[in-house]
Amino acid sequence: MTTIRMFDENRDVDDFLELFRISYGKPMSKICFEWKYMKNPFRINIHPIVVAAENNRLIGARAVLFSSMMVKGTIFYTTQGTDGMVHPAFRRRGINLELRRFCQELYRESQYKLHYGFPNEMSVGNNLRTGGQPIYKTISHWKVLNPYEVFYAAFQNPILRKSGVVLSPFLRHKTGVPKVRNQNVTVKEVGDMVILEDVYNRWKNVNKIYTTRDAQYLNWRFKSHPEKEYHFLVANVGPEVKGYFVINQGDFRGMRRGTIVDYLVVDDDPNIFESLLNYSLNMFKARNCALVDTWVFTQKWAQPVVEDYGFISSRNVFIRRRFPDSYFLASLWSEQNFPYDIYSTEWYITPSDWDIY
Repeated sequence: MTTIRMFDENRDVDDFLELFRISYGKPMSKICFEWKYMKNPFRINIHPIVVAAENNRLIGARAVLFSSMMVKGTIFYTTQGTDGMVHPAFRRRGINLELRRFCQELYRESQYKLHYGFPNEMSVGNNLRTGGQPIYKTISHWKVLNPYEVFYAAFQNPILRKSGVVLSPFLRHKTGVPKVRNQNVTVKEVGDMVILEDVYNRWKNVNKIYTTRDAQYLNWRFKSHPEKEYHFLVANVGPEVKGYFVINQGDFRGMRRGTIVDYLVVDDDPNIFESLLNYSLNMFKARNCALVDTWVFTQKWAQPVVEDYGFISSRNVFIRRRFPDSYFLASLWSEQNFPYDIYSTEWYITPSDWDIY
């Protein structure tokens, strides 16, 4: 008989990690598990994992990532769906739906008001059946810095691979990094999250729904991550800090890939964004990144800047087959005492809002 219950930290950790390895085909380290779930500063009185067990064996799990968001000056606690899994031998028995319903009852009376996630086309149906509503289709923007490496990784045919070298001179507009236009902006790398928090405090009065970015969040989300190294760039005009980028790099399909994970710009100033973007691209190029990506699908003011710098949308007709559709969905655990319409209010989303970055 299958039992749905709360996660037990004294006996379930190893089983959870083994279930993760079987489900996703890759390991999760204990140190990453502890950072993500045990040391999350937004955990309040509830464990973030619900499990399905049969004969004292974990056969399924549903986890959330806790955080906080702000809308119209009000802070509220949120959950992000992550690491939902059922052992292959126990699938198609409704276990995933049972886990979701257990979570609905658990969080309905809790301090957590809103739930969101980024399901792909295969899992979006289950999210819709349990109350999730699509708000955006996620769109990533990509810039090629090294055509030869990209062509080599993308194609097996040797002629197509060599075409990356042949086409390089003709792709200069797309692959090069133009000179920055605003010489009054100074960009530098920093390590103090208080500086990034200063940008957030100058920016946060926008009429949008967004993740709070105080020093507590920034230190936990980026600086204390046990397996990813982030770099922090700030832009100044004179003594005033006007914006920041959080970037990192890693392996991607045999290439080095740079990602602009998070960014805030005071007053949505495209000149500040451009200066940070320019600095980042030169930094990635110096570190031999073949590709750079980010999200600007909720930041309409930034889209002309990335397009001018040669970024290509994942919805581009020539490359969209390589990018499976994913969605940003959100729902309320309970509509009581929540006076805001999350579907008509504009959101501010960057890759950092998804736990995989």
